[in-house]
Amino acid sequence: MTGTGTQTDPYIIESFEDFLNISGGENSYYKLGVNIDANDTPYAEGWEAVHLNCYSLDGDGHCIRNIFINSVSKSYAFIRDSSELHISNLNIENAVIMSNGQASLFYGSTAQGTPSFTEIKLFLSNVNITAELRTEKVSSPSTFSVISGNIAVQINDSTLNTRIIADYNYNFINGNCFNCHIRLDLTFFDSSSSYTAVKGSANNTMITGTINYTGASSSVRFVLADYLNNSYFVIKGTGITSMTIKNCTSVCFYDHDVLGLTVSIAGSGSSFLKGLTTEECKDADYLTSIGFICGGV
Repeated sequence: MTGTGTQTDPYIIESFEDFLNISGGENSYYKLGVNIDANDTPYAEGWEAVHLNCYSLDGDGHCIRNIFINSVSKSYAFIRDSSELHISNLNIENAVIMSNGQASLFYGSTAQGTPSFTEIKLFLSNVNITAELRTEKVSSPSTFSVISGNIAVQINDSTLNTRIIADYNYNFINGNCFNCHIRLDLTFFDSSSSYTAVKGSANNTMITGTINYTGASSSVRFVLADYLNNSYFVIKGTGITSMTIKNCTSVCFYDHDVLGLTVSIAGSGSSFLKGLTTEECKDADYLTSIGFICGGV
C-alpha cells in the first residue's frame, strides 16, 4: 500500500490484502487503486465483514464485486469503526447477503460509542449498489435498515438497485437521499409493523420497483418515506392495502396507473402529492405546469 494517508496523498489500496487493512484511524484517507473481486480471494466461499477504520474511502470508480454471505446470525458486509465515514465514487456489484438475523451492507460498531440512529455519521456519494438480501426469523428494531444497519446515512448522487426478501419488514434506508435513483424490489410476509422505504427524507429522488406482500393479513400499510421533496415514484404494489408518505414538502408525484392505490399523507403537505396517469408522468411540460422541477431528478 502506497501513500501517507492524507487527503492529498491517500493510502492507495493495491490488493485485497490492502483492502482488509483499512485501519488508519479517524483522520486517514484511502483510495482504491484496483477492483476488488471476492471470487479471486479466500472470501469467495463466504465474505467476512470488512472493518473500515478511516475518514474517507474513495473508490475512484473501481468496483467491489461478488460479496456472498450466508449466516445463521447477523450479517454485515462492512463495519464502520471510525466515528465518521465518507465513501465515494464506488461501485458495489453482486452483493448477496442471506441471514437468519439482521442483514445490511453497512453497520456501525461500538468502537466509537453507541451508534446513532439520528446523527448522520455515514456518507455515501456517487455510490452505485446492486445487492440482494434475504432474511428470516428476524426480530429487529424498527430503526434497523438494510443499507446502513444501526446508523444514519446520507446518500448523494447514487443508484441503489436492491432485491429484498424478508419476513420482518424493517427499513430500507435510515437517513436522507439527495439526487438518487432507488430501485427496490421487496417481498415481505410479516405485517407486524409498517415497512418504511426511506426513514428520513428523499430529495430530488426517484423510487421505482415492486412491493410484494405475501402474508395472510388483509390490511398492510407501506410507508414510502418520512419526507418527500421534489421526488417521484413508480411502484407496482401487490398485497399491500395502503401506502403513506408522512410529509410532503414540495410538489411530488407518483404513477397511480401502476400502483393502483391512492397514497395518503399522514402529516403535512397533502396538496403537494399528485397521483398521475402514466401519460402525465411522462409529460415534462405537464409536470412543470403543476410545479414539479423536472431538472431536479
